[in-house]
Amino acid sequence: MTNGTLTDPKIVSPALRLLWPLVRRKFERSTSGPASAAARPSITAATDHALTGRTGLVIGPQAHPVAPFRAATDGRIAEAVHLLSETHAPAAARADA
Repeated sequence: MTNGTLTDPKIVSPALRLLWPLVRRKFERSTSGPASAAARPSITAATDHALTGRTGLVIGPQAHPVAPFRAATDGRIAEAVHLLSETHAPAAARADA
């Protein structure tokens, strides 16, 4: 799915297009496989009544809650991602404000 977006400069920055081969290699194991397997955690999060009212969970590939990556709980990284998002998606950031 992401490969198709790489040709549109309105969607993906030139820097990311250059880095994409490295990013893809790093995450290839976690992103390869059938769409049904990739959708399983999202479907579970959306439909499992046992998760009702629970927030901040990460649903793993086996469709049950798992510990998040350490970087996902780092406030400095979260702030950096937020600033990067505002820089590269200013219209979306204004809409949320």
